[in-house]
Formats: sequence, C-alpha cells, structure tokens
Amino acid sequence: MIRIFVEVNGGAFRLEVAVQAGSISEALNVVKDRYPAGDIRVRFPIDGEEFFVREDDGSSLMELEASKVAG
Repeated sequence: MIRIFVEVNGGAFRLEVAVQAGSISEALNVVKDRYPAGDIRVRFPIDGEEFFVREDDGSSLMELEASKVAG
C-alpha cells in the first residue's frame, strides 16, 4: 500500500486529500470517482517516509481524508 496527497480544485472549492491505495494510479482513480468535476493533481514532492504504508488487515481498502485548503 502507498499513501499520497492529492490536490483537488473544483472551482468553488480546493481540497488536499490523503489517499491510501495499492498504487498511485489506483489512488488517483479513487479521487476522480469521488470528485469527478475536480482538477486532480498529485502533490509533489512525495515524502519517501510517508509513501509506503503497512496494511493492517491485508485488504486493499482505500481511505480518503479531506481537509479544506485556504484559497
């Protein structure tokens, strides 16, 4: 499992989303499904210490945590 941060710009809103998934492309697809009208970008640089995460239960469940970005 990996964890990346993704910026979502929906025009009227901007979010930074932490996504945990099996791959970067899988993580981006989850965010696109959740925010289909948003402009989605991976936040760089990717922190190597936070990139790989340990799976607790062996599932490929993806998690989203969103917080508003001041803009």
